[in-house]
Amino acid sequence: MGSIIITIKKSDLSRHNVVKVDKSDTFRPYLLVNLNRAYIYLCGKEIIAESRDFVITGKKSIIAEYRKFWQAEHSKQNLSRQYRIVHNEVIAERDMAYYTHSAEVSEAEFMAELSKK
Repeated sequence: MGSIIITIKKSDLSRHNVVKVDKSDTFRPYLLVNLNRAYIYLCGKEIIAESRDFVITGKKSIIAEYRKFWQAEHSKQNLSRQYRIVHNEVIAERDMAYYTHSAEVSEAEFMAELSKK
């Protein structure tokens, strides 16, 4: 069991799940990342999501099933995102240890800091 770290857009913050497609691959795999139970980092001007709930598949029909499953599970457990701001961007990007180089903030503080950049 692992986690995935991806760069997301500001518009993705309003979504529960992010779907990305690798168009360079002939298989065209779909990457579905659940943002409901994720760490959202602001590292410089980039928004980075780290989630343990992700699926890579070639079947688009599986995406809807996982979304329903995750929504049901998260509503039972009352889980939420954790917003963090990375202080030392150079070190965090070099060793991918965003968690150790960041501080947890509220969603309002995160959005305020994001609008400054």
